[in-house]
Amino acid sequence: MRKLSLMASALVISIIALAAIASAQTIGTINADIPFNFTISNRTLPAGKYTIKSLNTSFQHVMMLHSADNNTTYCFFTQNTQLNKPIDRSELVFNRYGDHYFLSKILEQGDITGIELAKSSLEKRMGQEDLNERRAAFTPIWLSE
Repeated sequence: MRKLSLMASALVISIIALAAIASAQTIGTINADIPFNFTISNRTLPAGKYTIKSLNTSFQHVMMLHSADNNTTYCFFTQNTQLNKPIDRSELVFNRYGDHYFLSKILEQGDITGIELAKSSLEKRMGQEDLNERRAAFTPIWLSE
């Protein structure tokens, strides 16, 4: 009986570990050339070439953005988002309010699960102002394969 209990416990732990690994692998390493200044959370970053990759954590998705010129490294939290169907091209999706861009989603080709970023208080405020003026928009940056 004790042996069966240990085997059942090991099976449950293995399933949980595999689920965590699968969840953490939702987004791999992404290289992007972003042609405009943009904001993540409350930090504004300059236009340029960036690498975005997942940091493997157990509790939440933590992504790291690193500039090609090595001047910028920034970590941020994300959450999973479910898509209706797999997308054809990898892309970064930005919410645009006037001339301000906020990174909103990171989607990889062929996946039905992407990641999204929570809106910061600044983005929420700007979004409300732009909705009143009907100027909010989504801007995708398609990534080369």
